Amino acid sequence: MKINFYFSIVLIGVLLSYIYMLMPTYSSQIEPILDEAVVIKERGWAEVIAKEFKDANVEVTLYNKTRVDILTPRLAIEVDWAEKFCEGYGQAKYYGKVTNRRPLLILLKDDEEDIKYVDRAVALCDDIRLLVYNVTNKTWERIGDPPR
Repeated sequence: MKINFYFSIVLIGVLLSYIYMLMPTYSSQIEPILDEAVVIKERGWAEVIAKEFKDANVEVTLYNKTRVDILTPRLAIEVDWAEKFCEGYGQAKYYGKVTNRRPLLILLKDDEEDIKYVDRAVALCDDIRLLVYNVTNKTWERIGDPPR
C-alpha cells in the first residue's frame, strides 16, 4: 500500500513537471502568430493596392534587409495605417532615398475617426506624395498630388 502511495506522488510530480515545461513553449508560440497576423493584414492591403500600379512588386527586400511595401520603376511606396502616419512618412522618405525613386505614402483609413491622422499627415507630408485608401469601401481619397 505504501509503495502505491509513493508511486502516485512521484507520478503526479512528473506529470506536473512535464505540463510546466510545455507551458512556456505554448505561450512563446502564440506571440509570433499574433504579430504575423498584423503583418499579413497590412501586407494584404499592399497587395491589393499594388495591382493598381504598373510593374509593381510587393515586399521588396533591400540590401540592408529592410523591405519596401511596394516598389515600381518610379515610386517607392510605403503602405501604413493612418494612425501610424509618422512612421510611414519616415519609411517612405528613406525608401525613396535608398532606391532613388519618388517616395509615396499611402495611408489606410478604416473609419471616420482616422481623418484626424490624415489631416496631420497632410501637414507633415509637404515634401512627399500622399494618398489615402479607404479600406471600408475600397476607394481612393486623393490628397495632394496624385502619383505620376
